[in-house]
Amino acid sequence: MEKMGLKHSDVVITKALSVNATVTVPEDATLDIGTLLSSNDGGVTFTTQTTPVYEAGSYDTAEEVYHLGHIWESLADANTAVPGSDPVKWEDKGAWNANGVLCDYIETTSTANVLVSGVVVEHNLSGFEEALRATLFDNKIILK
Repeated sequence: MEKMGLKHSDVVITKALSVNATVTVPEDATLDIGTLLSSNDGGVTFTTQTTPVYEAGSYDTAEEVYHLGHIWESLADANTAVPGSDPVKWEDKGAWNANGVLCDYIETTSTANVLVSGVVVEHNLSGFEEALRATLFDNKIILK
């Protein structure tokens, strides 16, 4: 499903609370309405998940991947184990805690409106995976 061109009403059902915050846009990217974001400073700034998503294959020492809501670092060269399956081969660098949903379309790092509490349409979220459901719920973002 093409995400570009979504309207606010395609993503947000109920906006209980939103903030205007600085949203960092990765180089050579744009962020669509419905992009999941994370803030570690109480909602002053937000970022998107930029670590490559895990795909079966071989990883070298120090390569990082995103898998099931966490960032993992390979501890071995030619590592073919699934992140989380072998603590000798992967270090859990921590959860990527989605706690916001972008309510604007932005092309560069700028101030944008971010939903931090409310109800959203799950299948229109960009970057959503089932592992993030509990994190979003804990942050008062309900999926429908």
